[in-house]
Amino acid sequence: MNSFDRDLGESSLSSTSQQIIMLQRSMRRDETLVRQRRHRRLRRRMVSMTFTLLMIIPISYGVARALDEAQTARSLLENVSDQLSRAFDR
Repeated sequence: MNSFDRDLGESSLSSTSQQIIMLQRSMRRDETLVRQRRHRRLRRRMVSMTFTLLMIIPISYGVARALDEAQTARSLLENVSDQLSRAFDR
């Protein structure tokens, strides 16, 4: 093998290893991008769920309070109704 063939072989080997290194870097970059996108999506979903919960909690508290007040009003009306019935029965 003459020196020209040897130089050609080494340069093609060097070129191939450079291509492999570039491909590995590209794959790592792609994996990083995928991980970042997944993380962003997850963070967006968590923020959305947090805002949903922050909206639901006061609404459910308000509904529970309104139901409690309605129950109280109903009890008062029943008491008044009973007293009126007794008053007219006399």
